[in-house]
Amino acid sequence: MYILNMPNLQKKISHGRPYWYIVEGRRVNGKPRPVVLAYLGSSERLIARLLGREATGVLRLKSFSHGAVAALWRIAEEIGLLAILKRHLPAQRRDGLTVAETLLLAAIQRAIHPGSKRSFAEWAQETTLPRLGHFIAQDLTSQHFWDQMAVVPEPALPAIEEEVVRKLVFELKVPLDTLLYDATNFFTYLNSGNGRSQLCQRGWNKQKRMDLRQFGLAVVVSREVFIPLFAAVYAGNISDPKSFATHWQTILARLTALGQKLEDVTIVMDKGNYSTAIQADLKVSRVHWVGSIANRYYPDLMAIPLREFRSIALTGGRLVAAYRCRRAILGQEMTVVMIMSENLRAAQQRGLDRALTQALSRLAELKLSLQKVRSRRNETSVTAAVKMILAREHLSEMVSVTIGRQANKVSLDYALAEGCYQHRRAEVLGRKVLITDREDWDEREVIEAYYGLGQIERVFRQLKNPYHFTVRPQYHWTDPHIRVHVFCCLLGFMLGGLLHRKVRQAGINVSMDKLMRRLGKVREVIVSEKQTGRGKPRLRRQLEEMPEDQRKLYETSIS
Repeated sequence: MYILNMPNLQKKISHGRPYWYIVEGRRVNGKPRPVVLAYLGSSERLIARLLGREATGVLRLKSFSHGAVAALWRIAEEIGLLAILKRHLPAQRRDGLTVAETLLLAAIQRAIHPGSKRSFAEWAQETTLPRLGHFIAQDLTSQHFWDQMAVVPEPALPAIEEEVVRKLVFELKVPLDTLLYDATNFFTYLNSGNGRSQLCQRGWNKQKRMDLRQFGLAVVVSREVFIPLFAAVYAGNISDPKSFATHWQTILARLTALGQKLEDVTIVMDKGNYSTAIQADLKVSRVHWVGSIANRYYPDLMAIPLREFRSIALTGGRLVAAYRCRRAILGQEMTVVMIMSENLRAAQQRGLDRALTQALSRLAELKLSLQKVRSRRNETSVTAAVKMILAREHLSEMVSVTIGRQANKVSLDYALAEGCYQHRRAEVLGRKVLITDREDWDEREVIEAYYGLGQIERVFRQLKNPYHFTVRPQYHWTDPHIRVHVFCCLLGFMLGGLLHRKVRQAGINVSMDKLMRRLGKVREVIVSEKQTGRGKPRLRRQLEEMPEDQRKLYETSIS
């Protein structure tokens, strides 16, 4: 027996001999649990310590980062991840590990300390992961990972993903009623002359690295859970709308296999994923949808005055100005909910002012160049130059330009249309046009569903975060290895997402980054004690002292 919040002396029998511990009763997740504070040893040693006669020994200490690897390992055990991996992957062993065990270790590394496979051993030997995974860190060279990844059959990856998602949906009750879809891309340093990868192609890169080859990644997450439910790697020269069309039937098949009624599902996408063909596919599939469209194609909506907007109270009390109507868009009659975002307005205002300042400066330079004695430019070239200068941010509507001739040379005059500029600043900037076929939803439901896309944006930010979960750096130059690498990254992210969900359900509000950092500081100490005149040193493990909030986080994570 032990008493809560009070140290107790407790005896345990091991191999027929009694050993003594100092134990304190604490509540973990509402249940009383014994927590060992100190190991006192055998009865003889305890008596010797009490009488002050214990021989002086030599202590050696070695500590390892423990909290993060232990928490992720615990999550993997809870969902039976290793068993799922083994069912789909070859039983090949290398250095004592199966392919499934190797991929799990790679996933945990990506979640905690992203790095090359070459750096795995150096990182792992400073953690308790080798003890948890029963391997020797130095044996896991980069060649070990490459050989194990090389035997992974491509069809196994979506099969594993589907079985894991099935467990999340049926056992952890992850909802499928509202799904968020988006796509991004990751640049690589793959040489232009390397023909071993068809995935890595040049295209429009979202990190502005159009000079490098890239591959794309499409992800679906549930609005209520920060975990990928579908992911696909595709060639980097495929646009977002085309990638969605490629994956849509697979997503539908996944939902059907999970027993989900398609007419009960709403998928939410950003404007970059929309096209007329996609709209037609959505209509045929019976899945509902919420999305957005580019403002510039619908000037009639931009002309609706803000006084006709009404205030909508979102969950939590936030107020948003919104206007609702019906319009024919992308070949289909649908509901339009136009909203005014003050944050978006402020950002667009900064962009407009910056573009306007640059345009006026370039017009001034062009005008000055036309006044030079040797200027030979004609009206056609000047008109083309002006058109290029005013191409962005609707500048041609806000700057009036007059091109004429003076003293046998082309002349240029320009002026800011102050009224047009002020109207755009006050009435147009900050608007976002949302579209949906959910006629039964009110404005609040449509807006909150679309705002859920911020969650998938957080997924992508995490996958590009250099400290935890990141896809980069990746040093694989063949498509099969790239697919397995991304799979391991997403597996690590899923484990982190489940861990994050677990601690949040326990009432601990912490970001995923901070969660991994704080758990990484929980260290396990191996104490090697050699008594004078005795035989082999006595070894014991214990955690370093930590603040109470950190202890609560750790105990919640591994409970």
